[in-house]
Amino acid sequence: MKPVLNITHHQHLKSLATADRQVPSWIVDLQPGELVRLLRQQLHMTQSQLAGRSGVPQAKIARIETGKIDFRISTLKRLLEALGASPILLAHRNVSGKEMCRKRARAVAERNVGRILGTSALEAQQPRPANTKAMIREEERRLLEKNPSELWNEL
Repeated sequence: MKPVLNITHHQHLKSLATADRQVPSWIVDLQPGELVRLLRQQLHMTQSQLAGRSGVPQAKIARIETGKIDFRISTLKRLLEALGASPILLAHRNVSGKEMCRKRARAVAERNVGRILGTSALEAQQPRPANTKAMIREEERRLLEKNPSELWNEL
């Protein structure tokens, strides 16, 4: 069973928005409809009562809470406001920004060096494998230090 949200959870969520920290799995896995249900049940409110307060039909609330429909953020906002809450949007990274850039730099460096080596192959001038690895490392360093926006050009 998932814990009931309270003010300390809200403060914790707010602090997570500004830092690379480990987010509890129950928060990451919490769907918006489940949040509506948890907040509604915490207030001992029925779906019909929430419908009256929010202007969202009860049948739609039932489908939202069970995850059977996708819905607009404006609908979520109306439901949460009727429950005395405000929506916040958090982006949770599966990997740190630094790690994501490093992995992408490696892929782009391998692509760039591969293009150079392709031209070298036509001229029968392939470098030794150790030199190829050094070229990739140097290209990776260049991308991260001198031209990081190049990381996101299509491969």
